[in-house]
Amino acid sequence: MSEPHANSPAPGGAPCLSVIMPVHNEADFLEEILRRVAAQPVVGEIIVVDDASSDGSSELVERLIESELPQIRLIRQSPNQGKGSAVRRGFEHVSHEYVVIQDADLEYWPEDYPVLLEPMQAGRADVVFGDRFHKGRPEHMRPLYFAANRFLSWVFNTRNRTNVLDMETCYKAFRSKYLPYVTSTENRFCFDPELAAELIRLGARVANVPITYRARTREEGKKIGWKDGVAQLIVILKGPPGRKLLPE
Repeated sequence: MSEPHANSPAPGGAPCLSVIMPVHNEADFLEEILRRVAAQPVVGEIIVVDDASSDGSSELVERLIESELPQIRLIRQSPNQGKGSAVRRGFEHVSHEYVVIQDADLEYWPEDYPVLLEPMQAGRADVVFGDRFHKGRPEHMRPLYFAANRFLSWVFNTRNRTNVLDMETCYKAFRSKYLPYVTSTENRFCFDPELAAELIRLGARVANVPITYRARTREEGKKIGWKDGVAQLIVILKGPPGRKLLPE
């Protein structure tokens, strides 16, 4: 396992973070990622939503809860409904001040949680986007996929009058006080632009931070495809611009 990038501070701080982890057939990676998430001192709870896995993912999580990781809460969802649906289900159980979405496939590094939290804890931001592209196209990411990400972020920023460097990043960390006012409905990967737009319309101040990222290939189980990109573009364009500020 490689080390996180040099910008990552040493982990530390009291537990203040709820981690939402949607899971669908990730048994090959699940134990490692859960151990790494649980090892971060800032993590207060890990909410795993198993979206109808058929590879024993839920049973693996149950064994970890019983043996060594009681901070995990397992929620089973059936039939399979998609990442967006699983994340929303996890939102219902958040109990800490901050929340972050964590994929289970080892592309993203939990060691970066302090980097994501710092702008919020310093009072400079309410939502923090982890930027995968601060060094250009990540290794193993196809050029077309990289270009599509850049284009979708540009359209999103133009539409919502903001400056999000990586709109599709899994690492969206934000203050949990926004959860009661998020009204997203998308079930698949269109959840990403929808959630980002919702937070911005609620008046959340945005920060971008560099994160460590290792893109996995189709052969390794990458699920998102070009059809999802087209669907995300439609969601971005149809979303109403402007603000609906958080109630006092």
